[in-house]
Amino acid sequence: MSKKLHPQTLAIRGGKEQTEYREHNQALFLTSSFMWDNAQHAADLFSKKIKGFTYTRTANPTIAAFEKRIAALEGAERAVATSTGMSAIQAAFFTFLQAGDHVISSRSLFGTTVGFINNIVTKFGIEVSHVSPTDMDKWKASVKANTKLLFLETPSNPLGEVADLEALAELGRSGRLGSLGRIGAQHRRAFGGGQQPAVARRLATFETRRRYFRFLCDQSY
Repeated sequence: MSKKLHPQTLAIRGGKEQTEYREHNQALFLTSSFMWDNAQHAADLFSKKIKGFTYTRTANPTIAAFEKRIAALEGAERAVATSTGMSAIQAAFFTFLQAGDHVISSRSLFGTTVGFINNIVTKFGIEVSHVSPTDMDKWKASVKANTKLLFLETPSNPLGEVADLEALAELGRSGRLGSLGRIGAQHRRAFGGGQQPAVARRLATFETRRRYFRFLCDQSY
């Protein structure tokens, strides 16, 4: 969109793709696959020579609109929707990390996330340190030469602890994490309001959106 819109407007209008039928609300494409003009058209779509949709399991106009809306609300360049929050966290960890790397994680996390980090991530030769989300001295003291990711949840669940995202972003920008260092911040808009952690450079954010997505689909006004 060319002009800056209020968050309330972005929440229901951001990323909306208008079809030829001029529907008022976001159209829902409840289909497993899409049709093509001919074999060459299909080949060009599958080879990514042209933009379009093939199967919903890879992309869908409804999901694409949802991703654009989330990116607009976050002030981010792009967003990627996954089927669960845990799959989003796993994708981020295994995209940015490899064997021999080190991650500093907040110790105040949702229980399943703690289990994933302690029991799954460490199996891949990735070292993990746990710190208080609100103690910046601990974050700084835990940085090692191989630290590649700072991971936290804010406000945390269930304690509601709020981390200093600006200070953590500054730590990431300081060069102490190396050229590939990243910060992963999971937050819940129902609690976080207008945090927009992605606005701070080098931050990747993860959000729980089940209730929001249902509202997006169910709105009838």
